[in-house]
Amino acid sequence: MKENQDKVTAKVKELAETVTAANGSVLVIGLIEGGDENCIIGAVQGKPSKITEAIAKLVSNDSAGAVAKIIKEGMALGAIFKIAGRHADKVEVETETNK
Repeated sequence: MKENQDKVTAKVKELAETVTAANGSVLVIGLIEGGDENCIIGAVQGKPSKITEAIAKLVSNDSAGAVAKIIKEGMALGAIFKIAGRHADKVEVETETNK
């Protein structure tokens, strides 16, 4: 899993650099599974308010498709996991925000 985790982390950093150069904002969330472990990769680059606005527009738009469905289901599942005490084996989060 470590090799895959390093590859994904490198690509997320590359994406973050590209987003910064374009004066944009992005949220990346991923799950890397390997053997008996899993790792959640998360990254925020740019302005959190812009990302929040984009998520709100997606979730409230019926034609947003799979992305909106994933966000909605993820929030519901997250509430269940919190109640049940489940968690990822490892969480790697990188945040670089522009206020």
